Amino acid sequence: MKSSNNKHLPLMVYMPQDLIAHTKSFADATNQSVSQVVRNSILAFTDNKTNDNNITKNWNDGFDEGLNTALKIITSDKCVKSFVDKKSGLTVFDRIANEIEHEIRRK
Repeated sequence: MKSSNNKHLPLMVYMPQDLIAHTKSFADATNQSVSQVVRNSILAFTDNKTNDNNITKNWNDGFDEGLNTALKIITSDKCVKSFVDKKSGLTVFDRIANEIEHEIRRK
């Protein structure tokens, strides 16, 4: 996050060599600086409380959209609904749906 005078301050971070290579590769692929990737990553993981950060909102929205799409796919599959797990008494569909719904971030 920028300081009040819009000047970025240096920060040294120790990272495994393979993570550095991955970060540089991602920065190149997305046409960003490594610093911008690291700043965005920090914001995405630390700004969950305010929702002022579009990075976190977009991440959660995309994550949930994928889970909701998965639910639609298994909902339309009649075969998945027909198999019952003898241990739990639930259909395979119910077990999968319960697990997916548990992971949805915005309910």
